[in-house]
Amino acid sequence: MVNFSFNSAHSSRYKQIIFRFAMVLFALGIFSASIGCASSSDTLSMAEKPSHSYPEGTNPGNVTKDGLLTIHTTTSIISDWVKIVGGERVVVESLTPAGKDPHTYQPTAQQVARLSNSKLVISIGLSLEGQNISTLLQNSLSPNAIQVELGPQTSPIKLGRHRETEHQDQHDSYDPHFWLDPSRTTIAIKQIQNSLASVDPGGTDYYSNNALDYITKLSKIEESVRSTYERIPSSKRMLVTSHESLGYLEDAYGLQIIGSVIPALSTDSGPTASDLANLIDIIQLTKAPAIFMEEGIQEKVTTQIARDTNTKIVEGLKVEYLNEGESYLQMIKGTSELIYNGLR
Repeated sequence: MVNFSFNSAHSSRYKQIIFRFAMVLFALGIFSASIGCASSSDTLSMAEKPSHSYPEGTNPGNVTKDGLLTIHTTTSIISDWVKIVGGERVVVESLTPAGKDPHTYQPTAQQVARLSNSKLVISIGLSLEGQNISTLLQNSLSPNAIQVELGPQTSPIKLGRHRETEHQDQHDSYDPHFWLDPSRTTIAIKQIQNSLASVDPGGTDYYSNNALDYITKLSKIEESVRSTYERIPSSKRMLVTSHESLGYLEDAYGLQIIGSVIPALSTDSGPTASDLANLIDIIQLTKAPAIFMEEGIQEKVTTQIARDTNTKIVEGLKVEYLNEGESYLQMIKGTSELIYNGLR
């Protein structure tokens, strides 16, 4: 009996210890769970309420995760300008990559999708953008998007009637290649400055300062370009090109446009037999010293014309786009040097 009583008491005390220990563990479990719930709740709350600093007046749907405003352009040349004026407040996407002709380039599906969310699109206008891009601008922009055309505000020059062809009536057309005259580019830079400020008022002073600095550089490059063209002997200041693209050099610097293989503003058209015959006649008549050939534009035809007229070909002319890593200032200076070396 004694042994039994002892075992019972011992068992009873053992059960009480186990119970108390279990209660302690249970309490600790509740405490840990409450901490975990609180932590989880805090994390969820922060995720539900992200903190982004968007430029004033912008739509978060058109702003990167770093708070930069996304601007769309139609050419690599405009992209260079917008990057300079927009600086650290913008990200620039061009519908035409560096090295590609905006007359003929077909944007990718990804580019089209991003364009549909754009708030500001900056183009040249004046029919520079080919059908592929112009159709997108007409049909793919959101109703709230702002589209700015730079060309019409730069006092564009009209094509003369002496350049009309039998298959194109261009006397009411304007030449979109205004950037060959840096003084007109200054007007475009001011347009870009105002456009960026309109969608991002908080950056108004920043854009203004960047634009003023760049306009000073444009003034210097214009002086350099003018000096280069003036060194060309007056009897040799004649230009024959792949297509109608250098009219502003005639307007601003007195070079004479003799003709072009494609007597049109766009490279997506072609010459007729009559166009080619007329060009051969005028080259022989004027004794134009060179034909400036643009890459990928009627190269075989240009080579044949050069043979028929015993005229040298100058390769490397590009007007509508920048190469990868090239700036507008480099392009405009390189163009003047290419023409000088080809005509002197």
